[in-house]
Amino acid sequence: MILYGYWRSAATFRVRIALALKGLEAELRPVDLSRNEQHSPAYRAVNPQGIVPTLVDGAATICQSLAIIEYLEEVYPDPALLPEDAAARARSRAVAVAVAAELQGRTGTSIRDHLLERFGADVMTEWYRHWALVGCAGLEGLLSREPLAGRFCFGDRPGLADCFLYPQYRVFERRGVDLGGFPTLKRIADACRSEPAFIHAAPENQPDRVVDPRF
Repeated sequence: MILYGYWRSAATFRVRIALALKGLEAELRPVDLSRNEQHSPAYRAVNPQGIVPTLVDGAATICQSLAIIEYLEEVYPDPALLPEDAAARARSRAVAVAVAAELQGRTGTSIRDHLLERFGADVMTEWYRHWALVGCAGLEGLLSREPLAGRFCFGDRPGLADCFLYPQYRVFERRGVDLGGFPTLKRIADACRSEPAFIHAAPENQPDRVVDPRF
């Protein structure tokens, strides 16, 4: 199994957590986003979208972090990352989509770079903070009323939703977003912070980490 990714990529972080939770090993193939290696012909041959992560498992090549983790859940089902109840599984996936499609979709690197180039730092910063807070407020509302809530999003074992929530929470911490109004998110993030799988998968513990990245 091979994982193409970047040490600081939140999407790659998600997959590293899922692999660690399932006790799976993957050979890391670094794709240095700070050097635009994702656009190289060699990597485009692996992933035509030119984004990370990409998982190669035998003859299967899977792109997009949610699809990768769903694949791992189907092919390597134990331990499970989704609840048993169908409605709870759907709610868990809803959290993942809210992070990947809404939060990261509105605040990711390509969006920030475009806004910075076209409109300047002030507009980019205002956009980023606005959508970060809007997205976190929505997640806080979902998770604060989750009937299966425990130490983690859905119970007392981490699962798919935590794989998505924690990396994004870490990104917002690093970028100085005021997260004080989201006690449920903080509680879950603090629980994740002490878990061995999350520590093992953390950006600062990756072999391709660089001291002063562009992003």
